[in-house]
Amino acid sequence: MRGLFVIGTLVLFASPGWAQGTGPKWVKASGKDAQTGLTICVDQTSIVKSADGRVQFANALCEMTAEQMSDSDMAVTEVNCNENMSGKTVTMKELPYRRDGVYNWAQRKEINPSGTSLSAQAARFVCHK
Repeated sequence: MRGLFVIGTLVLFASPGWAQGTGPKWVKASGKDAQTGLTICVDQTSIVKSADGRVQFANALCEMTAEQMSDSDMAVTEVNCNENMSGKTVTMKELPYRRDGVYNWAQRKEINPSGTSLSAQAARFVCHK
């Protein structure tokens, strides 16, 4: 359901805010899926931008409460914000959330979810921040 997009051989070693002890700040980043009624939220404290236009961010379903959510319910997405995101698909990569904030994007294959998917909506939301 959620997809991630990353290009290149970039390894990000940045520690996002949630890994440094600050609390997450979840914001709604997608519309509601017509079939499931679910939405995706992004932790604004987790957004890490690099000079080449790549961005990584943590995301989870908005419908989960903080008490219900565990690390395995979150994913981290990488997307190239310099890419045209108005097409039929959006290229991204996704990895399971890690407390240490270290992600080896070079080892992950790209996926191309539909441009109207919740994942693509969340990527556009982050890139336009």
